[in-house]
Amino acid sequence: EKVADERGRRGAIRVDAAVVTGRNVRYVIAVFTRRGADGRGSAANEGVVLGAKLSQLVYEAWSGKR
Repeated sequence: EKVADERGRRGAIRVDAAVVTGRNVRYVIAVFTRRGADGRGSAANEGVVLGAKLSQLVYEAWSGKR
């Protein structure tokens, strides 16, 4: 349960990571969730959706786009 597999999950752990590049902005974001109530292995997983929302906030703050 301490290391994720190549699909981004192992046991009760879910992992989603991305390298984001845009005009005047570049960053890496990774979200690890453990024991989340949502066990789906899809893009609709609550942990994955949270990561997307956090990334959008970072992108908007660093790129000046809102």
